[in-house]
Parts: sequence; structure tokens; C-alpha cells
Amino acid sequence: MDSSRYRGTNAMFEAQLRYGSTHVTLRAPRRLVAGAWSLDRDGDARARDAKRSALGANATNLRTARDELRASGFAAAVAGRCLGLLVADGTRSWDLNAFFDAFESELGTAGELHTFVCTGTHDPGTPENERLAVELRARLAGIPIPTPLVVHDARNDGHDLVTTTTRGTRVELLSALDACDAFLVVSDMKAHYFAGYSNAVKYFVPGLATIETARGNHSLAMDEQAVFGRHPWHPVEGRRANPLAEDMVEAFEAFRRGRPCFALTSVTSSTELLWAGAGEIQDAVARGIAAVDALTSITVEPARYLVVSAGGAPQDESLYTVQRALELSREAVLPGGEVLLLAQCPNGIGPPSARENFFEPLTAPLDEICASAREDYVLYSHKPVKFARLLSRLTALHVFTELDAREVRRIHMHPASDPQAVVDRWVEEAGAGDRIGFLDDASKLSVYVPTP
Repeated sequence: MDSSRYRGTNAMFEAQLRYGSTHVTLRAPRRLVAGAWSLDRDGDARARDAKRSALGANATNLRTARDELRASGFAAAVAGRCLGLLVADGTRSWDLNAFFDAFESELGTAGELHTFVCTGTHDPGTPENERLAVELRARLAGIPIPTPLVVHDARNDGHDLVTTTTRGTRVELLSALDACDAFLVVSDMKAHYFAGYSNAVKYFVPGLATIETARGNHSLAMDEQAVFGRHPWHPVEGRRANPLAEDMVEAFEAFRRGRPCFALTSVTSSTELLWAGAGEIQDAVARGIAAVDALTSITVEPARYLVVSAGGAPQDESLYTVQRALELSREAVLPGGEVLLLAQCPNGIGPPSARENFFEPLTAPLDEICASAREDYVLYSHKPVKFARLLSRLTALHVFTELDAREVRRIHMHPASDPQAVVDRWVEEAGAGDRIGFLDDASKLSVYVPTP
């Protein structure tokens, strides 16, 4: 992490961790610090550059990714035809203007460009999505072909039945997609705590699917192999088993029906583009997986105490979104340890429907929540189960947040109005061998522990 965010004297250590659009500064004796991990840590710069080189020196910026897209036959596949452009919604971070600056000329070779904001089960009407739509329309206006824009609404838009997967997911996708002859997905990639990786396939299911499709697919999140680091397109054969991700791929291939599909995949930190590549979707995703593994995986010795920042806005926009940071970092804290979560959550718990099936079930006793994994699945019900399993491992989960303190207490967590006071208590209580870890960008880091 850069020196402005991790610094201190020989005796004291100071960390600036992201919180919304600002930072939280915390101090602890250096002798108690187990480590400080972030995608932007200065100490990792040389190793990260070496990893980039190993991934391919020509795949480190958008201009060279554009050249890769050209080499993949994109222009011939879309010339004069209807191209569907799939992009992330306001809960994801991506540089819209940088993308259009690099790829606008490629998009203009199509006969029509239909842009879809892939909201999945998220609320399409958030301020973040409204701002995104305004920015998209401004850039699309500069392309001299028809450029309609759709912000997907899983609850109200028209959807067509595509198939039912072998695992029983009823696949219903946005009707407007079928007007497209080819597709380009703009996908920022990172580890995903049950889909293996955030990747271009997810932009179809659940990105442009119905609630019922999301429910069927997400019911597979209870499987022990539905974890981060596993995907059917993983370049390493032994890491391809993930039933939920396999279900997504099956649904995508059934919808695709042989139509050309391309992806721009990237790996970013909160401050920079770490890697980018483009081409046919499976190849681009496989190379993106390799980049995520190389650039965002860390191996740590677990500590008794852990401070976790999701990485600031938009990664901490709601508790629903923040959960992935906790799941990706759970191995960094010892069983019986304590976690201090820094998560602003200006959008509260999450989408309106999340309150019924995510928040309210999480108010039950933890053992009852864990046992509910054996019951019929409803949308979001994997989330309280996974939260309960994590909370059962810990002595306490403290949260510095804008969430209502009463609601934080109802879901077995402890509101922390003064995060430094939590760290100070840890310092006072620390026994021999107890350490404090500081983890920033936790939504984008894959945390592993040493294997025996």
C-alpha cells in the first residue's frame, strides 16, 4: 500500500483504510501488526510488475486490449449488425469514459448498438444507476448509429424462457437481448465468494435474468464447491468444479445459440488498471481468471484480530454488497477471533427484497440460521446462512457504518462508533502471539492461508 496510507514510526503503525469516498485512519503498535494488505501496497509493486510481465506485457492497458479485440475478428462479426453491449451497474466500479475513449471506434462499426446495464437482482432505480445512465447516454450520443439503452429491471421487464438447465434452473432472460446478433461484455474481474469469479458470463445470468432465474441459480451457493477460486473456464483443470458457475455457463450457452460473443476483461484496484485483455468470451475470461489469481491472491498467516475494509465506494454501498469482502477475507482471522468491518453502507441493507430474505432471517439465533441451509431455498437465503457461519466462528464482529445501530445489533454484530477504540481494546487484551491484520480492498482480494 502507498506510503500515505500505511506509515508510522518504528514503534507505531498507522493505516488509512477506505470508507465510502473517504478514509479511516487507525493506529496500533507495530509489534502487534500481522500484516497490511491491499492492491495498492507499495511493497508489492515490484512483485506485481513481475506478475504482469508473466501474464503478458501486451495486456496491461485498454489500447492493447482493443488491439486484441480487433485480432479476434470482432469487426467482421459485428459489421452492419446489431451489437449488444453489456455493462455493469452502479454497484460495480469501471471507468466508463476510458472504455469509450479506447473502444468507441470499434462500437461504431456495428449497424446498431444496444446497451444493457446488467443489474441482476439489484434495484435499477438507485442514484448510482441513474447517474450511470446519464453518463452512458452522453457517450452513446457520439456514436452515429442507433444506440438504445436499457437499465435492466428483473421484476418488471419482459423476459423470455430460454431453457431449464440440467440442475433445474429456469432460465428467463431479457426479451430485448434477442434483437442482438453479437455481444460485447465489459467485465471487471475479481474473485466472487460463491460464483468463483466475477466475470462476463454473470452479466447474462443473473445480470439480465428474472428473479426466478437468479433464485434457481443462487440456490447452488449452498454447495461446498461454490466458492471463490473455482470456475469451469479456469485454466487449471483441478479448479474447474463449481456447480453454481457451471449452471451459469450452461444457461449462457443455451441463450447464445452460437452467436458471436466477445468480452473485455480487466483487473483493477481502487486507483489503477492492473490488467486488461479482450477477445472471444471464453478465452478472455480464462485469461482474466489467470490475472485475478496472479494479481489479487494473497497468502496470510491468520491473526486473532482483523480490520477489514471492503475498499470504499461503491464496494461498501450496502451490507448486501459488503458481505463478499467478509467472505473473501474470512480465512485471515483465527476461529474465536474478532473482526472490525469498515463499511459506510449509504444504501442500507441492500435491495428492498433483501430485507425480507437476507436481513430478517439473520436476526434469528445463529444455530437456527445455519440449520436453515437444509430448507427450501428462497432468493438471498444463502447470504444469512453464510453470514451466520462466519459469525459463529468469531467472538465478535464490530461494524463502523452508517447503518442504524439497532439494526446492527439485531443481526448479531456490534456497532462501533469509534473504530480506534476497538483497536485500542485489542491492543490492551492481546496476549503472546496475538496479532492484528489490516486488510483494504477486501472485495477484490482472494485470501488464502498456507497449506500444511
